[in-house]
Amino acid sequence: AACRGAESQVFIANLKVAAGVKCVVVIPEFEVSTEKARAVLPQTYSRSDAVYNIQRAALIIGALTTGNWSLLREAMNDRIHQPYRKSLIPGFEEILALKTPGMYGVALSGAGPTIFAFAEPSKADAVGWEITAVFEKYKVRALPHVVNIDTEGRVIGGGE
Repeated sequence: AACRGAESQVFIANLKVAAGVKCVVVIPEFEVSTEKARAVLPQTYSRSDAVYNIQRAALIIGALTTGNWSLLREAMNDRIHQPYRKSLIPGFEEILALKTPGMYGVALSGAGPTIFAFAEPSKADAVGWEITAVFEKYKVRALPHVVNIDTEGRVIGGGE
């Protein structure tokens, strides 16, 4: 993770993700414009909603680095953007409520409409197809993909 401070200083923390988790990305065949996704968000948030999300951001790091996968469902809960964007994604509330075996947690990926989940490696394909089935129930075609977590990021250059 990297971020820029007030003086444009970059801070980086390389974290090791515990073994035993896969990422599931389900991409529906429709788009939500960034402008539309931003327009539904409020101008301000309550302190309790901000604290709630900060707590979950810390919890997700703990879950991923320790392998305590049971924490991921709670860690992926959100009060900053998902409640406001749910109306833009057909079936989203139903997807959030899924209790698919092997699915550790699920959320909207960025502004959407892509859905992101963490899953047990042996069940990741089934998790992807279960989310896809909800989209299809709402007449939305979607395609699931199972990917590994990239802990290195983009590497530029390098020598022999």
